[in-house]
Amino acid sequence: ALRDEALRRAAVEAGVAAGSSGLHARRGAGALVGLKTIAVAVDMAKANGGPFDLHASAVRHGISDPNEPAGRNRKGLHDRVAPVAARILELGLLESDAAADAAAAAAAASLLPPLPPVDDPVWMDELARRVVTDTRWRPTTELFPPHDLLRAAVELCRHVVPDIGAACDRCGISLEKCGVSTASTLRQMRDRIRGLCLLEVPPEELLTPPPPDDVSHRALLASLRLRLTQRAITTAPDAANLAVAFDVHARDVPLKVAAVRRRHQLSGSRAKAIEKLVTQLAELETKQSLDAVLEADDIETVRSMAHTSGINVPSFKSAAFALVEEGASRPAAAVAEAGGASPSEVHAYASPEQLLRATNRLRADAGLEPVDEAFFSAPAAAEGDAAP
Repeated sequence: ALRDEALRRAAVEAGVAAGSSGLHARRGAGALVGLKTIAVAVDMAKANGGPFDLHASAVRHGISDPNEPAGRNRKGLHDRVAPVAARILELGLLESDAAADAAAAAAAASLLPPLPPVDDPVWMDELARRVVTDTRWRPTTELFPPHDLLRAAVELCRHVVPDIGAACDRCGISLEKCGVSTASTLRQMRDRIRGLCLLEVPPEELLTPPPPDDVSHRALLASLRLRLTQRAITTAPDAANLAVAFDVHARDVPLKVAAVRRRHQLSGSRAKAIEKLVTQLAELETKQSLDAVLEADDIETVRSMAHTSGINVPSFKSAAFALVEEGASRPAAAVAEAGGASPSEVHAYASPEQLLRATNRLRADAGLEPVDEAFFSAPAAAEGDAAP
């Protein structure tokens, strides 16, 4: 904690600037200096001309790979670190009294998020299940990351300045003895935990079972997916994103909590896509009930009939809207009562009259007169005849 506070004060004394990748220190009017470089510079300044292993310090602070040859890129790293170390010594940033350092460290520690229950084996086992990837640990083999690595990854997620060496020291891991992949593995686990927002929700949410996914709910989400689809089926919303958006809108669950319950990775782009879907669901609910299940075959039939009648192929969204307006849908509860039976067994398909009325509704939107059932049963016009 004292070292981390020294880093922050070094950055402040050198002139802190905010960049796209986080906090950096500005060296005069030149380039920006990363906090990892400042961390190595603090180690060099503490050595103050004595024995100093530049490569070991770089590995400790996450700049170099532990298996990288010690001499590789050493000159470039030394040229970056030495001026910063000299500036730290010149300003006397490491010569403050212990009481002030302890007070500053306590203030900095109070800004950290609370420590999750890393001593709870049940919670840690569930965290391990969420973190596993197909690159090293596979859930099917029940081989999960050891708890000490998970604790180190949690420490990296909590601190503003990611110090792999300090996290390993706190968790009893030796980077030198664990092999070349430990630092890389910790970074992957850290990114996975952050991507799944596992530390941004109450700890008990990791142990909460996922929402029910019965037949009626799957049918409702499939129907909503078509009702929000524009021209091509390739533009349909992502099914996992829609499930999270439905939980946020209909069940009033916070976005990150819904994503954690659904085991859904929440990147920045996905969060924006889900927020957009939440808005679309709210807009749709102002016009029609969300609890209206349609059959995909009915939507395709209406689109085909509308095109045959002489208008452009309507979107899935428009055809679904017309079918719901004509009462061709059924509530999700009816799907559950049917026990997953096929649509024909429970008479789920729209009647011919409903299909015709939905088609004429689309024609009316296009400014055309309605057609009757005889129009579709009449023989096709001979080649060369005028289109109706």
